Amino acid sequence: MSTRRPATSAPTRATMALVAALLAVLTACTGAGGSADSDAAVDGTAASDLPQTGSVERSAAGATDSDQAFAAIGGTSPSALELTQAQLEQRDIIRTGSLSLVAKRPEDVRDRIGSLVAGLGGYVSDESAQARPEGGLSELRLVLRVPTGRFDQVIDDISALGRVRARSIQAEDVTTAVADVDSRVQSARAALERVRALLDRAVSLGSVIRLEGVLSNRQSDLESLLARQQVLAGQTSLATLEVEVVTPDEAPAPVEPDQTEGFVEGLRAGWDALAGAFVLASTAVGALLPFALLVALLGAPVWVWHRRRISPASGIRPASTTAE
Repeated sequence: MSTRRPATSAPTRATMALVAALLAVLTACTGAGGSADSDAAVDGTAASDLPQTGSVERSAAGATDSDQAFAAIGGTSPSALELTQAQLEQRDIIRTGSLSLVAKRPEDVRDRIGSLVAGLGGYVSDESAQARPEGGLSELRLVLRVPTGRFDQVIDDISALGRVRARSIQAEDVTTAVADVDSRVQSARAALERVRALLDRAVSLGSVIRLEGVLSNRQSDLESLLARQQVLAGQTSLATLEVEVVTPDEAPAPVEPDQTEGFVEGLRAGWDALAGAFVLASTAVGALLPFALLVALLGAPVWVWHRRRISPASGIRPASTTAE
């Protein structure tokens, strides 16, 4: 009995050959697509790296604005690398201070301070004084506004007019705040001009009404920024100094530390505690005394009436058997 071999070997080989050919075609197509995508990506990257004309113009304008901003805050910009040391050290500083003096005649000190401050370009913004019965001043308080660059000189000159009791100086760097406000003012002005240009070209009534509302809001924002800018300019250009001048008899004497210890200190503490307890008890009695008087006034008649009612009842005796 002979065994018959399957006759599907030839079709199977043909099928495998067909599948291999299809795989080769698909691989070639995929490689071509990937190459095309890669070429497109490279072309896009190269195109993005090339600056356009409008971008170059905007970059130049932005560089100018950046230079101005860096110069405003005292920093270095890429296009302005050669800055002097004075420009690097130029900052916007708010300086304040206080000075307390002891002088025999505060009125003379006031006159000399007024002349000194006026000669340096400052002024006295506030003044208060207390007079003595025999004449003259016993206490004087002044608030001075002086140029920031002369602040240290003013303090030294005023300190020489009497004996210094106390002295303090504070400084606050607001360079960043000043630059920020200046930039916001410029932006607000530009936005306001754009709104005005749109309002001039508006035709419909609704557009005019809406643009007028926007214009009013932008105007308010600009006025607020300008006020803030003016305040910062005044604070940085003029320093504030508070001066107090008192006579020797008005100056408080320095408090000497108490050196008592041991038995004396314990006796003093015990006496203070006893006095405190007595004061507390007296306060309690004083608080309760009005209520005690009120109770006595109201309770005495009630007590007498109650005693009179009980007395006759206590005298009644039971009836005797007289009938017997």
